[in-house]
Amino acid sequence: MRWKRMERGGEKEKEEEEEEEKEEEVEEEKAEEEMEKEEGRTRRKRKKSSRKMVLMMLMMMIGRGHSVIKSRLG
Repeated sequence: MRWKRMERGGEKEKEEEEEEEKEEEVEEEKAEEEMEKEEGRTRRKRKKSSRKMVLMMLMMMIGRGHSVIKSRLG
């Protein structure tokens, strides 16, 4: 029984972390959009910059080289 409680608690923590990450991503996207409006960038460049940010975050989380992650994402 005890391990089931611990497991449930872990799931709640994971869900909370996922929600926080989603909120942070939304805030980052809004901030990025505001900056891009000021700079007047094209949609294509915005997409590329967001991909770079995702790659950087993955690299930091996983701790692997840039080429490994880039090759897996295509």
